[in-house]
Amino acid sequence: MNNKNFTKWLKEKLLPNLPPNSIIVLDNAPYHCKQIDRLPNSNSLKETMKNWLRERNIDFEENFTNPELYCLIKRNAPPKKYEIDELIKSQGHEVLRLPPYQCDLNPIEYIWNLMKQRVADKNVSQSEKEIEKLTRDAIKSISADDWKTEINHVDRLRQQY
Repeated sequence: MNNKNFTKWLKEKLLPNLPPNSIIVLDNAPYHCKQIDRLPNSNSLKETMKNWLRERNIDFEENFTNPELYCLIKRNAPPKKYEIDELIKSQGHEVLRLPPYQCDLNPIEYIWNLMKQRVADKNVSQSEKEIEKLTRDAIKSISADDWKTEINHVDRLRQQY
């Protein structure tokens, strides 16, 4: 998966089929996190840092070192904006981002695990042709009750945290 493919799927498949005012939960996969107006980083060229500061009318001394310029950039950094979030919001939906490195708070992780278990339980022959059918069947077998169970599990974890 990459940002281009995810964006295409989002535009063509997901967004046209969502009810109005939906909430889309995103983790921090790299293809979800392409930034708009990304900040220079500590390894950026000095001129890149200076240009970023000038474009925002932020005063600095011409003789500042890279670390001094970067410190000034971080101090004046606007909140991050992601292309995917802006696309979703432009269609009237809301984005909820999961905290980084907290996959245990993402119900889809438990659904994937449930699906893989259902495939494994029925994958007696270990045939590649059979695995595709078993996977499709496992996907179809995921019910609203399965989702409720996993969402409740995540909610209990969230409360414990």
